[in-house]
Amino acid sequence: MLAPMESEWVIARPLKYLGEAARQNDINWDAALLDCGLDPDDLNDPENHIGVRSALLAFEFFAEKLDNDARVFDVFDQAPVGYESVFDYVFLCASSLREGLRNWARFCPARSNCMTIAYQENQHFAVLSFSFPDHFGPYAQFAYGFMGYLCGRIERVGSEGQALVRMEMSAKQPRHSSAFLERHSGQIAFDAEENRILLPLQSLQRVPESADPILFRIVEMAALQELEAVGAPATKTSAIAEKISQGLRAGDCSIEYVASSLGMSNRSLQRALENEGTSYRKVHDDVRRSIAQRYLVDTDIPIKEIAFLLGFSEVSAFSRAVRNWFGLAPRALRRQPSSGMPKPQLSRAP
Repeated sequence: MLAPMESEWVIARPLKYLGEAARQNDINWDAALLDCGLDPDDLNDPENHIGVRSALLAFEFFAEKLDNDARVFDVFDQAPVGYESVFDYVFLCASSLREGLRNWARFCPARSNCMTIAYQENQHFAVLSFSFPDHFGPYAQFAYGFMGYLCGRIERVGSEGQALVRMEMSAKQPRHSSAFLERHSGQIAFDAEENRILLPLQSLQRVPESADPILFRIVEMAALQELEAVGAPATKTSAIAEKISQGLRAGDCSIEYVASSLGMSNRSLQRALENEGTSYRKVHDDVRRSIAQRYLVDTDIPIKEIAFLLGFSEVSAFSRAVRNWFGLAPRALRRQPSSGMPKPQLSRAP
C-alpha cells in the first residue's frame, strides 16, 4: 500500500452506523476495526476522515463475520432519517426529487475526496451514479450499503419501489438474499459497467413529504460550510493512480500517456512522485495489484479477460503476478474473502 494514498478518505459516519449493526449481531467491532488498520476511537466523531482502503475493508469484514454478503443492503436501506446528517437533509428537505438528487452530487465531496456521485438526465431517464476508483481494491460491500441508502431515501419521496426503474451494480450478485433484494426483485442488475439508479423523468417533480424551504436554506448553508471545511485534496500520487487505472481500461498506461493526461511532462510527474516518497513503477504495480484483487473478488469477469485488461500478454504471466502479490493463484484468490488479504497499517487520514 502506498502511504500517500492515505490522503484519500471517507467520513467515519457509515462505519460508525455499521458498527451499531455489528454489535447487535454480536460482532466484536472494535477488534474488526483494528484488523482493518483502524483506531476505534477515530469513529467517535462521525465527521472524522477515515482512510478509504481501511474503510472499505471494514465493510468486507462485516459481511464475513456475519456470514451474509447481502445483509448490508438492509442495514443502510433501513437507516433512520438523520443518520447521514446534512447529507440526508439536503435531499429530504429539497423542493423536489430532482433538486434532491442534484444536491447529492453537489455535496458528495464533503463525504469523501475520492468517491463521486453524478446526476444527469437523458431523453428517457434521470440517472444517479456513484463510483470509487478501482485502485482501492474490493468495495462491493460498501457499494451495496450505499445503494441501499440511496434507494431507501428515494423511495421516501414516492410510493415504495415506484420511484425506481432500475438499479445497476458493478459487483457480482451476492450469494445471499435480503429483504431489500427481494423487494426489488427484477429491478436490480449485477455485473454492470457502473453503479447507478435509473428513475422516470415524470417522477422528478415529486415533492418530498419533509420538503421545507426554510429548513432547506439552513441545511444548505451547513452543507456549504462542510464543503469549505474538508481537508486538502488527494495527493499527486492519488491523481496519478487514478489516471493509471483509466489508462489500463483504455489500453495505455505508459508514463507518457499518464503525464500527458495530467498536463505534465514525464520528468515533472516523476519529480512529483519522488516528493511523495514513491515512483511511477511502484504506483503502477500497486494499481494493478489492487485492480486485480477487485476484479477477482468483486466480479465474475473471466481470468483471461482480467489479465488482458491489466496489460498482461499471457494468462500465465498474470497468474505469476497474482501469486507474487497475494501468495495465491487467481482462482484461489477468487474464493478468498477480501478481508483475508493483507491489512493496511494503523493510520489516520488527514
